[in-house]
Amino acid sequence: MVLTDTPARARLALSEAEAARLEAIFDRMFPDDGDGYAAAGMGAGDYVDGALAGAESENLPTYRRMLGWFAASARSQWGKDVTELADGQLDELIGELERGDPAPAGCFELLRRDLLRGLFSDPAYGGNRDLSGWKFLGHRGLGHDDASPKGLKEWPGRSTSPLPAAFDPDAGRRPPAKDVDAVIVGGGAVGSVVAARLAHRGLKVVVLEAGPWRAGETYRPDELGQAFYGRAALGPKFNGEVPRWVRNVSDAEDRALSFSLGRMANGVGGSSVLYGARFRRFHPHHFQHHSALVWRGLAGALPNASSLVDWPIRYEDLEPYYSELEWTIGVAGEHSPFTPHSRPLPFKPLRPFRVGEALRVAATRLGYRPYTIPVGRVGEARDGITPAYDPWDEGIGAEIRERWTPMDTLLPTALETGNLDLRTMCRALRIVTDLSGRARGVTYLDSDGRERQQDARVTLIAAYTFETVRLLALSGDTARPSGLGNSHGQLGLSYMSKMFPQVVGQFSDRVFDRHTGPGGQAVIVEDLMAEGAIEASGIFGGGTLSTENQLLPLQIAGDPAPIDAPRWGEGYKQHLRGWNRRASIKIQADALPLSTNRLLLDPRWRDRTGVGDPVVRVVWDLCAADRRLYEHMQDCAETLLLEMGAERIGRGPIETGVGCCHDLGGARAGEDPARSVVDPDWQVHDTPGLYVYSGATFPTCPGINPTLTIWAWALRNADKLAQSLGAAL
Repeated sequence: MVLTDTPARARLALSEAEAARLEAIFDRMFPDDGDGYAAAGMGAGDYVDGALAGAESENLPTYRRMLGWFAASARSQWGKDVTELADGQLDELIGELERGDPAPAGCFELLRRDLLRGLFSDPAYGGNRDLSGWKFLGHRGLGHDDASPKGLKEWPGRSTSPLPAAFDPDAGRRPPAKDVDAVIVGGGAVGSVVAARLAHRGLKVVVLEAGPWRAGETYRPDELGQAFYGRAALGPKFNGEVPRWVRNVSDAEDRALSFSLGRMANGVGGSSVLYGARFRRFHPHHFQHHSALVWRGLAGALPNASSLVDWPIRYEDLEPYYSELEWTIGVAGEHSPFTPHSRPLPFKPLRPFRVGEALRVAATRLGYRPYTIPVGRVGEARDGITPAYDPWDEGIGAEIRERWTPMDTLLPTALETGNLDLRTMCRALRIVTDLSGRARGVTYLDSDGRERQQDARVTLIAAYTFETVRLLALSGDTARPSGLGNSHGQLGLSYMSKMFPQVVGQFSDRVFDRHTGPGGQAVIVEDLMAEGAIEASGIFGGGTLSTENQLLPLQIAGDPAPIDAPRWGEGYKQHLRGWNRRASIKIQADALPLSTNRLLLDPRWRDRTGVGDPVVRVVWDLCAADRRLYEHMQDCAETLLLEMGAERIGRGPIETGVGCCHDLGGARAGEDPARSVVDPDWQVHDTPGLYVYSGATFPTCPGINPTLTIWAWALRNADKLAQSLGAAL
């Protein structure tokens, strides 16, 4: 397929000379090796030019500097322009850029990322001309019903998720409500569940949500624009206040937070609109991890900076709420063989998929007990909902009710009680306290941009970890100038983030079709997370090995390659051709809490949302003990892939990015105010009437998706709060 007759279009950001040089570079990074597919003809350069004129305009100076370096190097070494270089000469310069010496450091990753986006994102963004990138891969794109690829321009939309009749999208303009029992900052995944619980208990609740309530038709199968690992259009507030990151407090070089999974969404339901809806329970020993190490004589080998503690609650405290949630949601799957449960899950697992069954068979031969991950997805027809195994789903946002979110049933019925006042496009600014130090409410910007104050008997922060700690720190008063909850210097301490390294196996005789279903189709091995399974001196905790089904074009392009596969050029093209014969095992492991990892207010950077408050500064580094755990898990994943029949193995990096959608800690729960920020019921120790409903309260970070446990603890505490406020249970 040769794409050479497309007429040139007017340049938007780059000059003609710059564009010609960029296309020459791209044609060496993704060359025509006889199949007619080359980057320039596929529109990769046009994509970059359009991006630099719009959504990626901040990268234009970097591109000018990089292309200037190419031009100067070509002229000084060979007396030619970049467009006149022989293939080997241009390859030499690209290699220097990849090494970062003497080329500008850090530019290669940007260049390669944009090349892949130009080749494999939707043609609506200017690249992937005539769907050539998807045709090269043999990926059907948005064409679910036949083998012909389709793009967004041909996508009709199929929403079955309208806004509920009881929701008023203009409520954010109204004056603050009177006689309110609880005001909740955040109507996301946690805030919406808690608000519904309190409203159904008869309490008057106001929710202040910074984003909108999006109807189903606003979600598009747009991997680049909407996916949380792309431009993350569902999180404009989050994108405007991305934290800065340093490895330690003396690190002079701060950089924007990188992301191991992706960015958070803003709006009603929060990131539940795009999550995988995996509902795994924590294991009983996770609540007493420190004591377990003491019992086995291993606690003395913990790193000096370890802040590992037991939780102030036990598995038995949450089990009834785990079960309630599983049945409210309608979870499909199997219980983990390592978690006690009072009743089975309500629905059978999702349909099998090829790579999952291959892992199941191999893991069983190795003596493991693999099982199908429990998910909040429709795997069989029920309640008028047809099963839909849509691969354009996780991380993007679904148009139809394929996975459970609080907006499906909890919020609509809570609104119908008349007790819930849900105000969208309202951004919290500060927690307000009275002269006694008690929380009395929230100052916020209403949907018209006016500053207001909503008072209530109690105030709940139900935001993501970063915003929770940030709001507490910004709300300091005369008695607590360094932030609410920080009287003992505990706010922000013991922040925890997960890495998600992968190990990839290349097969010659198996086709896995990992593009045929959602990421929620997954099979997992938890044996290596069982209490004491792999712990020894120097290795603490455990981890899981899983494989899933979703694989979209940009995910294919970014999959870790076997060790001997290059990242560009003919070898990279050949590597891509084998994508459907690769199986990937994802690792999720426990992360040790460390006193050296913490969240602060950044001294220099401010948000870009118009408010101008400091963003969060993340101080985080991977400790040697966690690195050893990840290396051990990669060894186990490699053994499993070889048992599956893989012929070549590739390990992805262990450090996959800071900020993981499972960020926990920073407002630790505990009994002792000198060592924690909130009590077991999530009330802030030094601020009566203020509660934190967030994963920021978690004392530790097990290698398990935390949503179900956050919800279970939240429902437990919401019931106790409602009872204390006089509600009937």
